[in-house]
Amino acid sequence: MSEQNTFLKSIVYRLIRKHISGTTVNTAFKLTKSLNDKDMSATITFLNENVNDTGKARYNLNSYMQLIKQISRLNLNASVSVRMSQLGLTLPNGIIEHNMLSLLTTAKSSHVNVWFEYEDALDLKGMVDLYRRYKELYDGIGVELPLQHPKVEQAISTLPKAASVKLISHYHMNEPKESSKEKERMKQKGHLDVYMDCINKLHELKSTVHIQEPDEKTVYRLARENKQYKRDLIFELPLGYSKRWQGKFIKEKMKVSVYVPYGKDWIPYAINKLTEGRIRELAVSILDGKTNVGGGNEKPRRG
Repeated sequence: MSEQNTFLKSIVYRLIRKHISGTTVNTAFKLTKSLNDKDMSATITFLNENVNDTGKARYNLNSYMQLIKQISRLNLNASVSVRMSQLGLTLPNGIIEHNMLSLLTTAKSSHVNVWFEYEDALDLKGMVDLYRRYKELYDGIGVELPLQHPKVEQAISTLPKAASVKLISHYHMNEPKESSKEKERMKQKGHLDVYMDCINKLHELKSTVHIQEPDEKTVYRLARENKQYKRDLIFELPLGYSKRWQGKFIKEKMKVSVYVPYGKDWIPYAINKLTEGRIRELAVSILDGKTNVGGGNEKPRRG
């Protein structure tokens, strides 16, 4: 990496540092313990991307299995969030089947819940299909669904009963190949209305519903929209929310969890989950190894 990109990387890291627990798993455990002491749970994820061989997939699998075992040993109120691409989803020879079986066997014996994160390596239908299949191996898994996807309501209708679902609203995904009519219909709905439509459909399926929403005011409005929402929904806040808002949510007796990422490979996470505008352009440029980030016409690729 060039000296300029190293400098830019340090700038971006300072901007997003409060959203990451640190580079080691112990920083995640320490933070999770402090959250538990404040009556908040945690969802821990390992920031390690770019899996292009079975060795890296195996390394990630071992890291997640150790993470799960330690959560159980330390008796932490925490779940684990994993991207199936980290475990070899795009690799040949069925490595993903072996790794997922190992992961879920460990999670089941440790009584730790696991989330499957939504990612562009799978379309929405493929994500739900895999969730249905793996749920037969371990009931303690959940699946992320992107709130603004044109086919999210259709995907919900195909979920099994009593599914665990996390609606995520902040995800920079590739444009789905859907009809313009479906896209326009989603745009015309208000953000809160889309949430409520999805939540109500999930409640009909007796699903456990988590909400990952970066905007504090939207979380508060949603919780106050319906007494059942406030009673039943689990609100997952990205690490870095203001303590004032966290305190307000706890005082309102809302169920609160915090998304706790750790690891050295934080740029893809910053791009997809946190950054907007110029910060996003800088992060994408760093990831691509580009140096023309001072106002040129070159467009960064999508994260």
